Amino acid sequence: MKVHPGQPQELRVKYWGGDTGGREFDILVAGQKLATVKLDKNKPGEFYEETYSIPTELTQGRSKMTVKFQAHSGRMAGGVFGCAIFTSSDTNAAAQPAAKSR
Repeated sequence: MKVHPGQPQELRVKYWGGDTGGREFDILVAGQKLATVKLDKNKPGEFYEETYSIPTELTQGRSKMTVKFQAHSGRMAGGVFGCAIFTSSDTNAAAQPAAKSR
């Protein structure tokens, strides 16, 4: 996915709130673990988004990076219904999309 090198960025992921049944996985960005996620009826009947901060050092010298959803042993990764990287130089300003995937 495209990124803006050396700027604070966020990964936003859309999930289905009714996912259940052993969905536990790590989100890896540029090969580094960003978060561990467990989906178990987090928001039944609706889609929802979670936002994960990407450390600036992971974007240094890069214009794109790989985002990977890796299931834990014996588990499944959850369904991902949207994924985007946003950049904002000011946390109070409107976020600007760097990359979007569906």
